[in-house]
Amino acid sequence: MRLPKDERETLVFYYTQFVAGEIPPTLKQPWDDNVHRRLDHRDLINITYVNHRPLVTLTQKGIDLGQIYNSWWLRIKLWYAEYIKDHPIWLIISFIGGVITGLLINWLSTLFAKTQGAK
Repeated sequence: MRLPKDERETLVFYYTQFVAGEIPPTLKQPWDDNVHRRLDHRDLINITYVNHRPLVTLTQKGIDLGQIYNSWWLRIKLWYAEYIKDHPIWLIISFIGGVITGLLINWLSTLFAKTQGAK
């Protein structure tokens, strides 16, 4: 699931706090109601209020996605899985690769035949 930049940053913030073992009711990050509401509707975080202060907990889906967005390697895999994997450009790339491979094999076989004939 691709998230907008502000939601990604907020989710990564909560994930790093979760890994550190603490999600304090007072945030080190400014509170944006729209971002938190969208993350809550996507079932990535749960917001409860304790003494009129927000307490944010991550759902399992939020933990998994936070782990992905916290690692650049996992972000690349997510980008590939969502945008590139089933894209029709791979058909064109495969065709061009096949043509280039066929031409290369043909060129190498004629080169090899000429070298063998010279002996």
